[in-house]
Amino acid sequence: MADLKVALEELKDESDSGRLTTPEVKVARKRRWSLLAATAAIAAVAVAGAWWIWGGRPTPGTGNRGLRQLTYDDGTTGYPALSPDAKLVAYQSDRAGPGRYDIWVQQTAGGSAIRLTNGPGSHQHPVFSGDGAKIYFDSTGPPAGIYEVSALGGESHLIAADGVYPAVSPDGKNIAFITRTSGQIFVMPTSGGEPRLVAPGFSVIPIRPVWSFNNQDVVFYGMKVGQPQTIEWWFVRASGGTPQQTNLGHWAAENRYVGHVSASLPGNMGLGWLARDGNTQIYRVHNMGAANGYRLIGELEPLTFGGSVNQYPSVAAGKMAFSSGTMHGAIWSLPADTNQGRVTGPLQKLTSERAAFSHVALSRDGTTMVYSSDRSGGQGDIFLRDMVSGQEHAMAADEPDKSKQYGQIDAGGTEVLYTSLGVC
Repeated sequence: MADLKVALEELKDESDSGRLTTPEVKVARKRRWSLLAATAAIAAVAVAGAWWIWGGRPTPGTGNRGLRQLTYDDGTTGYPALSPDAKLVAYQSDRAGPGRYDIWVQQTAGGSAIRLTNGPGSHQHPVFSGDGAKIYFDSTGPPAGIYEVSALGGESHLIAADGVYPAVSPDGKNIAFITRTSGQIFVMPTSGGEPRLVAPGFSVIPIRPVWSFNNQDVVFYGMKVGQPQTIEWWFVRASGGTPQQTNLGHWAAENRYVGHVSASLPGNMGLGWLARDGNTQIYRVHNMGAANGYRLIGELEPLTFGGSVNQYPSVAAGKMAFSSGTMHGAIWSLPADTNQGRVTGPLQKLTSERAAFSHVALSRDGTTMVYSSDRSGGQGDIFLRDMVSGQEHAMAADEPDKSKQYGQIDAGGTEVLYTSLGVC
């Protein structure tokens, strides 16, 4: 991080002296939207001037985009959210200690961060209210649910039990969220009132929903109950109705990308992040708004570049905040007597590669483990490990172009069930 600080200072000197120019933006085509799962080992929050998100493509040699890194501490810092005037940024961070997240807020112009949460549980996924005075976030509690807290600090208050991933409408009048236990999507007024179910008969994947720029629709990732083949990005009227299917997930599967829809922009444009072959960047998408049913039919433009994993953009008042870092992790084992609730042996690291590992599951007898990883390069694969011998091998090798996740071992210990993105 010290080396990075020196490099950033040199970059600033070049920028201030006028020697730094903006590289030409190359248009990227044939990308993919879907769900990306990984573990973040190191992530930071950065902020950039975002005038080019709404305007045309930047002209080479017209200056830089004012990119500034806001956080430097070790650990995981992510899910940034800009206040409506872009003067504040809230984010989740484990800087206070591993094993849980807290919500922090700081000025985008610089200065020290303020810790807003101190209670038990893990506090994540912040978002500002329409007037910027409050921050909503979800917490594991107890009790679990969505809370609100003043952007200046103070006591947190539960406003939606069991809710996760709050998303505030552009006009600030409503909050959309997903229920943790039932996996349904609800909308409630920010002024108070009972949450209302807006997509009955659907099971929603726990990813933050996205409001349309006109405040009328909510875009979510999910499927019809009992019909896993219908998994896709859908949109539904915030007032309720029949969800309509988009083409984002199917287009993603065809083009071998994974990623996340992040925002609906004026001018029938969208914003999101896409990953392929270990490269994750933020893109602007033309012709992907309410006017065409949120169907991806336009071209894509990359807004970030480089070798870092750039994702979770938040846009307000001419600025964009996003998380940037490396996506890697490890699988560990810890012997324990689960009947007595005590640890019986030392922590042991089971993987050593610099890669992403996720969705770990064990057979009932504990002799076999299955997990997802991109250790082979490209898309994720399902791996099976013999916990006695330590021998491993990849599963589903006949689908090299599909990302496999959510592996589970059946009750008999003889079959592995998994999800292949684009096809379940």
